[in-house]
Amino acid sequence: MKYFLAALLLSSALFSCKNHPVNNEPPAGDSAAARTAGDSSSPATDTAAQAFFPVSDFIGGQVKMVDSLQLPLSKSVTVKGKTVLAPPIADAEFKLLAAAFRQPDISDPALKKFYKESSFADQSIPSIVISYTTTNPALEIQKIDVIISPDPVKSDRVRTIYMEKQRVAGDTIIRQKLYWKANHNCQVITEKQVGKTLLPAEQVKVVWDPTE
Repeated sequence: MKYFLAALLLSSALFSCKNHPVNNEPPAGDSAAARTAGDSSSPATDTAAQAFFPVSDFIGGQVKMVDSLQLPLSKSVTVKGKTVLAPPIADAEFKLLAAAFRQPDISDPALKKFYKESSFADQSIPSIVISYTTTNPALEIQKIDVIISPDPVKSDRVRTIYMEKQRVAGDTIIRQKLYWKANHNCQVITEKQVGKTLLPAEQVKVVWDPTE
């Protein structure tokens, strides 16, 4: 992809300093935290012409791959350190779980303007990390990290996608950490807070290739 090639061209300079931030957008003139997602007149940063990594399309491609290869899907649920293994799940349940990674799509022009993209090189992997953040607490997606392994010979490879989400349902605050390991597994950690009471976190993990 052109996006990956651009990241690859940056990598030779980036790897000279671990975690050195690059391509940062200039700070916005005012804070997006005081605005809601529906206020299109005052975006967090001007990203209209900037191509975001297509997270939704990538996850959709992973789902199609699992479906076409008819890979077995194992599921486990962990609460308070106790893990319960479940029988293989149906495709419909897997697609429902994957949908949490695909929506909302921050590439949508209605949301894109509220996010800032930054990237840096992590020499310890080595990899390039593309990060999307917002200062608007009203938005469901608060953070996305896409970790890419650059390859000068073959196509650049996506290693993982990590998300942080939050939303309110009635009197309950729902916070989630979502992790997708390309070609292998995904997991969603959900925390719920009712008033001042924090309920035990639940981790749901689905594996289709346990080789890594």
